[in-house]
Amino acid sequence: MSRRLATSTAPPNFVGFALIGAGLSLLVYGLGEFGSRGEFFAPTVGAPVVLGALAMIGYVLRSVRGRGPKLLDVSMFRSPVFSSANAANLFNGASLFGSMLLLPLYFQLLHGQSLIVTGLSLATFGIGGIIALPIAGRLTDRYGGGVVAMVGMRCRCW
Repeated sequence: MSRRLATSTAPPNFVGFALIGAGLSLLVYGLGEFGSRGEFFAPTVGAPVVLGALAMIGYVLRSVRGRGPKLLDVSMFRSPVFSSANAANLFNGASLFGSMLLLPLYFQLLHGQSLIVTGLSLATFGIGGIIALPIAGRLTDRYGGGVVAMVGMRCRCW
């Protein structure tokens, strides 16, 4: 049985793009400045964080109340299964990729490598992903996501 993708003739949600793009950018910038300055009430920290949070709240309200096309249907988070799966994915991603924030510092500060050498050292992670993801996709299609995830998590722990 073949499925057809639903097509929409509605215009793209430019307001949603602007709200989520500005909101995420301002939040990341403000939190980065907080890490540098160490105080929340500095103008380069507080203002971007507050404006970013307001833009994200505006996006959520527009998504919940809007009738047009949505970038993300936030009403799906009402489902406990969907919400718990996303929470588990968040913690899984943080545990898997959290070290990637520290690895550049490790190579630069402890090993004294330059930016170029550090980038080349970290490129192996990307190359590994390029090799492994198509294989994992074929295995998932063949055996299902649960089996592949369990074997992958088990192999990671060895």
